[in-house]
Order: sequence, then structure tokens, then C-alpha cells
Amino acid sequence: MKSWLLILLFSLSSSALKAQIIPQQIIEFNEERELKNQKGMLILGSWALVNIGISTSKLRSENPLTRSYHQMNLAWNSVNLGIAIYGFYQASTANYGLNLIESLEAQKHIQQILLINAGLDLIYIGSGFALNYWGNSGDKALRNQGFGQAIMVNGAFLLAFDLLFYWIHRQDQMEFLRAIPAELRVSAQSLSLHLAF
Repeated sequence: MKSWLLILLFSLSSSALKAQIIPQQIIEFNEERELKNQKGMLILGSWALVNIGISTSKLRSENPLTRSYHQMNLAWNSVNLGIAIYGFYQASTANYGLNLIESLEAQKHIQQILLINAGLDLIYIGSGFALNYWGNSGDKALRNQGFGQAIMVNGAFLLAFDLLFYWIHRQDQMEFLRAIPAELRVSAQSLSLHLAF
């Protein structure tokens, strides 16, 4: 009889301990995701600012190809800078107090956005290539080539950026699932598989 009582007390204390650990693990998981999002937006914003600075100084180039490249690069990176500012604000004001399901859904959401962006990046690269290759005749050939080259360069950077951050977020998700207690791991993993893209 005493052994059953000890097992019951151990079980209750163990459950209480897990109840305290799990919310903290979830909070840390959410904090880590948003900190990585902030770092990503700082990288994107830095890329944009460097390109804006370089292209602003080259807008008066006498070479139409160079001038066109920097016109498109300036426009493209002005948009990148806006996205970086908005994304940084979103990540810095995010709610860390999500439950397990909400946390995994938020993780799925950022991973989906990154994969969709990677698909769009491939379209950008292809469009830039087409503009550079097939737009190389006529009186606007140099302008088209400059625009196409700028789109390819920015598309390639964004593709590398999106795939890298997708991989980082995916690794964080797998590490989080391995860290939670075994009895929750099965349901969390099945939920993750259900939510996985």
C-alpha cells in the first residue's frame, strides 16, 4: 500500500514539475523564433541599405547598362528595406506566451512564408534572366539588361536568405520537439507532421 502511495506522490510531483517546465520551454521556443526573425530582418535591412547606398552613388553613370542596373537595384532594395523594418517590428512585438499548438502553428507559418518566398525568388531570377537575355535588342536593350541583372542578383540573394532561414527554423522545430517530455512528444510530433508543409 505504501509503495502505491509513493508512486502516486512521485507521479503527481513529476506532473507538477512538467507543468512548470513545459510552458517555459514553449516561451523559450517562441522567443528564439522571434529573435531569429529579428536577426533575419537585420540582415535583410543591412543588405538593402548597402545596396541603396551603392546604387544612389551610381545613378548618374554615363553607361546606360550601369545606370539601369542601379535604378532597379535602388527600387528593389527600397522595398527590401520596407519589408525588413516591418518584419523587425512584427518580430519584436510578438507574443511569446503561446500554447503548444499555437507555437507550432506560428512555427509552421514562418516556414511556409519562407518556402513561398523561395518559390517567388526563383521566379524573380527567371524573370531577370529573361529580361537580360531576350531584352537585348532594340533601343531599350541596355536598360532591359541592367534591370534583368539587378533582378537576378537580388533574387539570388533572397533565395539564399529564405532557404537558409527556412533550414534554421526547421532545425529549431525539430530540436524543440526532441526536448519536450516523451508523453507530449508523440502528440506534438503528430501535430507537427499534420501542420508541416
